[in-house]
Amino acid sequence: MKKGRYEEAAGLFTKLLALARNSRPPDGKTTGSCLINLGDCYKARNELQKAECHYQEAVEVLWSYGEDHELTRDARTRLGLLLMKKGRYEEAAGLFTKLLALARNSRPPDGKTTGSCLINLGDC
Repeated sequence: MKKGRYEEAAGLFTKLLALARNSRPPDGKTTGSCLINLGDCYKARNELQKAECHYQEAVEVLWSYGEDHELTRDARTRLGLLLMKKGRYEEAAGLFTKLLALARNSRPPDGKTTGSCLINLGDC
């Protein structure tokens, strides 16, 4: 994806997503990761509504692993950054505030996530 071949990458992630969803039992972590990566592809192509849908679905799929799971936090962070790009600062701030609380309450405290949430909240 770093060379700008987002359309090709999106096609590959779509195929992997179908495999993950159709596996028995369904592979939620792979599904969530594919949805995040698809969101990234669409964001890079400035297809922001498609990106938002994929990030939101990733959050929903990954939620079963816990709101403090690394992939869930990643999906929520990317969704928040996208909301900022779309000018929806209050929604983004709400996401970052929740992520900040999770990071501060984790044991041990998650300094990296705390710092990035504070930066993102400052940008909102």
